[in-house]
Amino acid sequence: MPETEFVVYNSADFCVSDFFRGLPNIRPRETALPSQQPLSRFIRGLTFWRKELASEPFDIFEGFHLPVVKPPSGKIIVTIHDIRQLSLDWTGLQTVALRFCVEQVIRSSGLIVTVSEAMKNEILSFFPSARVHVVYNGIDTAEYFRLGREDLDKTRLKFGLQAGFILSVGHLEARKNYCRLIEALALLRERGSTYNLAIVGHDGGEKQRLRRLIQALKLSESVTLLSGVSDSDLTRLYGAAGLFIFPSSYEGFGIPILEAMASRCPMILSNIPVFREIAQDCALYFDFDDPEDIASSIERGMYSADDQRERVSLGCCRVQKFTFKSLAEQMKSLYFTV
Repeated sequence: MPETEFVVYNSADFCVSDFFRGLPNIRPRETALPSQQPLSRFIRGLTFWRKELASEPFDIFEGFHLPVVKPPSGKIIVTIHDIRQLSLDWTGLQTVALRFCVEQVIRSSGLIVTVSEAMKNEILSFFPSARVHVVYNGIDTAEYFRLGREDLDKTRLKFGLQAGFILSVGHLEARKNYCRLIEALALLRERGSTYNLAIVGHDGGEKQRLRRLIQALKLSESVTLLSGVSDSDLTRLYGAAGLFIFPSSYEGFGIPILEAMASRCPMILSNIPVFREIAQDCALYFDFDDPEDIASSIERGMYSADDQRERVSLGCCRVQKFTFKSLAEQMKSLYFTV
């Protein structure tokens, strides 16, 4: 949209405007607001946004986090990635605060964007009057498709992983369901099958629990927890893996599914609506709460070569539906309907 001026606000710890270098219609603005600390961001934002929005008469203000920022004029578009604090039956002040924030968004926004039809249905189940449109998350597939085997093996060896290892990606938190996955590996070992699993993700409160479980099940030589992995190394780990597994009990979307498809990596996924929506016939599915079913799916995913080739081929086609060019056209059209 070269005829439109955009103001892009950078958080204190991440420069979003780096993505837009050289574009004359992009005006970057620096802030002292952190991206990873919602309470600090909210408190600091009370003063910052009041002053900033008084001086910037936006036609549209687009927000990507809660609570929503309300400009004195213009329309508001807000993206909601998930409402797990409501859907997972959390209790206490945090849930009350989130419900209040989402209700405020419903009342004040010209439009709500969410990242899947499953998420849209979830939002509407709590807030039937919400005006919600779906625009999927996206991926740039170019980097994934130009990696060679030598590059992939070099990265695998860098992290001490065996050929054909299983990869899982996501923060170490309860909803990612890694405990059930580790229990499934223990079942497979009892059957005489030992697999090398790498879980890539920052600690979201579950790291110590996972370590204790790994030790209790005597899987320390089979399971590797990796944090601080660079984007380029993660891209290569997808390509080097023999199987990708996503055992989550709850997600609003699931970007690692796109990354696995772009990497031509066979996938087995939790049988939850959003994963079915994204991956369709490109993956095998399992009951996320049943270690026995997870174990059986791993065996099938590893040894069904014909199934693997067919699903990988479907994934290579499917992931093209999530290119940024296609999604940008959808977003552009929403700007004119808000």
